[in-house]
Amino acid sequence: MGHDNVRVLNGGFRKWMKEGRPVTQDVPKFGKKKFAAKPRLDQVVTTEWVKKNRERKDVVIVDTRSFKEFIGEEVKGGASRGGRVPGAVHYEWSRMSGTVETLKPLDEIRKDLDARGITKDKEIVTYCNTGIGRSTDVAMVLKMLGYGKVREYTGSWEDWSSDPRLPIAK
Repeated sequence: MGHDNVRVLNGGFRKWMKEGRPVTQDVPKFGKKKFAAKPRLDQVVTTEWVKKNRERKDVVIVDTRSFKEFIGEEVKGGASRGGRVPGAVHYEWSRMSGTVETLKPLDEIRKDLDARGITKDKEIVTYCNTGIGRSTDVAMVLKMLGYGKVREYTGSWEDWSSDPRLPIAK
């Protein structure tokens, strides 16, 4: 939406508290501002884009769902069919977790991604079931790692599976 100055608290507020870091209950005062959202459409792709580009050698479509969802054994949410986008690489979002609250060391994540062919020289498109959550987490970490060409398939599996004309893999 155009927010440039964004940070992620690795481990969240509970970890921050557990480590004895400073906190306050004071409420900061901010002046009223007008915000104009500036969506970055270059960071998302549509079903039509995936259809046209999924077989390109310089594109990696990354399915961030569970293995059971990836192989079509589980169908969740509003998905119409089980399976995956043909040619998608499986990289379950939880592979990045060090503990429940934190990320693994970024070098470890990078090696894991590289081993799956998810490399910085490729255009990477992440998807999950709905396009908000698991794929967003993976896209965020890829950007943290310096992967420059990261996009999200906003319709994700729910969109793809809803069109019976689109192929699926199991």
